[in-house]
Amino acid sequence: MWCGLTGVRAAFEPGTITVVTAPEARTAPPGWIGAIRLGDAALITAPTSVLADAIRNLVGALEPTQICEPSVIFGVDRPAKILGPTTLSYLDATRFRPASRAVSVIEVGPEIEALETAAGDADADEAGVGDVMSPVFVTRSTDGSVTSACGYRIWDDAVAHMSILTHPDHRGHGLGRTVGSAATAHALTAGLLPQWRAIRPDSIAIAHSLGYATIGAQLSFRLPD
Repeated sequence: MWCGLTGVRAAFEPGTITVVTAPEARTAPPGWIGAIRLGDAALITAPTSVLADAIRNLVGALEPTQICEPSVIFGVDRPAKILGPTTLSYLDATRFRPASRAVSVIEVGPEIEALETAAGDADADEAGVGDVMSPVFVTRSTDGSVTSACGYRIWDDAVAHMSILTHPDHRGHGLGRTVGSAATAHALTAGLLPQWRAIRPDSIAIAHSLGYATIGAQLSFRLPD
């Protein structure tokens, strides 16, 4: 899937950092450099050949496991713009540990918009619950308002990219695990591979509690002009 998102011929080679010129890559925002690590293999996309050469020089002495660590790559000279690093976790169906609490099912709409407003722009943008393609699995408070939500987008017709968001006033009570479990179960039933990408430690902990295994990381950045 990640190779397909580069838009060019690309591969993950064990023990190797592979850098490709990929102007249309969807591994990072347009014009950005995208680094993906899976296990001990790393793939980096650059929008131009000039930037690809610069990246080869920048990471030439690094190990593949280091390419998503900004402090190792840049030291104190961090680029002006950077996203991540995020962890990449995946679930083998045989390792799934579902939650048992009941959830409701809704579609993206005003209730999700209200949840995103309560969470704030940064958390809402990172979660992306408003962009999911699946049903949205939610928990509710006693007044009926949505307290947590999870759904997924389908990548490459095979991967269920999870999006999860909990109201700030209701975090720490297991609601994220509840809705994450429901969305994960739905994806597995559809024959998809669940993918959980996260920055926040609490989100990573939810994934691990459901049986996801973290096997990689992602980092996007722009070099100074």
